[in-house]
Amino acid sequence: LTSILDAVIVTHFHLDHCGALPKLTETYNYSGPIFMTYPTKALCPVLLRDMVNLSTRISYDGEAIYELEMVERAIEKVRALGVHETA
Repeated sequence: LTSILDAVIVTHFHLDHCGALPKLTETYNYSGPIFMTYPTKALCPVLLRDMVNLSTRISYDGEAIYELEMVERAIEKVRALGVHETA
């Protein structure tokens, strides 16, 4: 994916915008730039960690959609920007 995508921009912290980030970076090995605003970067890990807990409880086999470690590694790769800041 890194050869196809120039960058990933997460516009806000709803799961339909950030929920696949751990899969993108850790499963599909995307290593390009990932941009979010500071508030989105602050709240995104909270939602992703909650997604791990929720997916464990509702899955048939008791396995999460991704692991907590994947969430932490994905968030480390994010560059936070101010609203009017450019990369």
